[in-house]
Amino acid sequence: MNKKLILVLFSVCLPLVPLSAVACYQHAMLFNPDRLGTVGTAAARVAGLLPPPPVFTLEHPSMTKAVIGERNELTIKYKKPFWSKEVRMELISSSNVILAKDAIELKKRTGVITIPYEVENTGFASISLKVSGVHKGETVQQSARIYVRGTPKTAERPKQVSGL
Repeated sequence: MNKKLILVLFSVCLPLVPLSAVACYQHAMLFNPDRLGTVGTAAARVAGLLPPPPVFTLEHPSMTKAVIGERNELTIKYKKPFWSKEVRMELISSSNVILAKDAIELKKRTGVITIPYEVENTGFASISLKVSGVHKGETVQQSARIYVRGTPKTAERPKQVSGL
């Protein structure tokens, strides 16, 4: 009798589980796209199991250290599709970081950008990169984040030479 009750409850509750939760579980726990190869990954994208590849490619560090009160620089490599236009990168920082630039136009198809910044206090801060532009007639937006850790300036001590 208990088995029948559990089976009835399970069959009633199963349709109530959101499909997005089931999909997230399968993606995180069971489905590894790295094992599929090129053809399998393309098939998974067509089937809707993987998100589409990003339109704009950004290569940047996920985290960096910066000395407080000194000018620091970030280097970001980018690529954009040939037919994209009006592509611009907005830079948004947390209150602990001062940026020299707020926005940068990405005119070339590929390039390297150097972003000067300064950290005011110790602790963690972030710089958000928001790339937007027109690609195939649609406005596309992507975002990324770089975490910045402020470290205090180390005082230089005179070196002692010991005669051993």
